Amino acid sequence: MNNYMQPLVNKGAKNDMKVSDENALKGLVSFPQKAEQIAISGYFDNLDNLITLHQRKCDETKELKKFMLQKMFPKNGEKKPEIRFEGFTDDWEQRKLSDIVDVLDGDRGKNYPKETDFDTNGHTLFLNASNVTTDGFSFDTNQFISEEKSDSMGNGKLIDDDIVITSRGSLGHIAWYSADIQRIVPYVRINPGMLILRKKVSINTSYLYQFMKSDKGQNQISFMSFGSAQPQLTKKGIEGLNVNYPKKSKEQAKIGEYFSNLDNLITLHQRKCDEIKEIKKFMLQNMFPQKG
Repeated sequence: MNNYMQPLVNKGAKNDMKVSDENALKGLVSFPQKAEQIAISGYFDNLDNLITLHQRKCDETKELKKFMLQKMFPKNGEKKPEIRFEGFTDDWEQRKLSDIVDVLDGDRGKNYPKETDFDTNGHTLFLNASNVTTDGFSFDTNQFISEEKSDSMGNGKLIDDDIVITSRGSLGHIAWYSADIQRIVPYVRINPGMLILRKKVSINTSYLYQFMKSDKGQNQISFMSFGSAQPQLTKKGIEGLNVNYPKKSKEQAKIGEYFSNLDNLITLHQRKCDEIKEIKKFMLQNMFPQKG
């Protein structure tokens, strides 16, 4: 369509570009025989149907997750959730986050990396804002520092099972440095706009990660943020966040696993949707004659 429209464009008196009604149908159109037209349109119809299917499944799973996050954690003032796995009846506990985890700052000071210390490849991934999203870690755009530079720094180095939360700019994005993620990127540091949650008592990290992403966690994070130009979360504020959790580790694990499975389904359908969109884009560029 771009190739078709470009020769028909007129430059208007106000330096705008437009196609007049008179010219809109004057362009030449290339098309194959009818049987091939039917085959091409059927092919793209199938791609559109697959895109719609995976997007619908993705949206449905997101809605299910949103509903279950509201129902599988106790409401304010309550000690039991509305929906629960069979076999669990105990009251839930509530504790300050600082009773459960150590909250660690990112690196600052004289050894903080300079612009010249960063590279697109290297030993230690130095997280930036785009790496910690509402859906966890993303490694599309990365910056690295050397092992020597990393060793010269203090706080901010991730270890297995840490949780990262963004504390500046885009607030409250949560990512879990699980064993699966560690296998992909074994050496990682956070920047000063993030905090590390490192557990110090026996609590299921998958559960804590899901709680922090739930409405109960995110509402508290939104309430405690401050600053108008660039809202921030403080270490002290995060330490005071209230965490509800079941007493039995098996129930914690079941809840964490349930929501992790939903996350995996959402990721799967979104990835499939994006892959098919890329196929469609490629085929649209190559299944029609190029200009000239």
